[in-house]
Amino acid sequence: MRSLKIWIMFILISFLILGFNTGCQDFSTGPSHPNGNDNGGGDDGIAPHSEYPPIGKVEEPVQTSIFKLLVKSVISQKKVCDGDYTAKGKYIILDIEIKNIDSLDRSWFIDRSHFTITDNTGKLYTTDFSYDYQIRQCLPGAITNSDSGRYAPGQGVSGRLIFDVDENASGLIFKFHPGIEHILEVDLGI
Repeated sequence: MRSLKIWIMFILISFLILGFNTGCQDFSTGPSHPNGNDNGGGDDGIAPHSEYPPIGKVEEPVQTSIFKLLVKSVISQKKVCDGDYTAKGKYIILDIEIKNIDSLDRSWFIDRSHFTITDNTGKLYTTDFSYDYQIRQCLPGAITNSDSGRYAPGQGVSGRLIFDVDENASGLIFKFHPGIEHILEVDLGI
């Protein structure tokens, strides 16, 4: 009986390692940029890579089959909240709207951690969680942890996000990435 269990485990592990599972996807040969075109995707409702939109611009919506993103405005400043908080570099404050537009009527989780900025060196910046309560009190419309949740088609999140980026950071790209698929990017023009 024990040898049968060992053989079953061996066969299962072999299938996993060798990729005999028809649901396996080889990410190592995919495009290096999510806007690449490898004609991937399938009948599972997940958009193929060829559906990824080009990098968007401020005040112009960008979308996949599941999400639509609009960066309404970008502000760069050294201090916020009447000078109570000073950036280590500079604050980038974005007024954004992200909406679930999934035609398959699926709810999707949206969280503030899905939003990042990268600069032209590839450095990654996340929203400033350390002052969440204080910034929420003085930055009207700030997207906070309480805005995290599952959103049905037609629903979404809108408000302001704050990032502390290096003083000389340039080539800033805002990204919404709720997982491997459906990455949306906007060139902030800074």
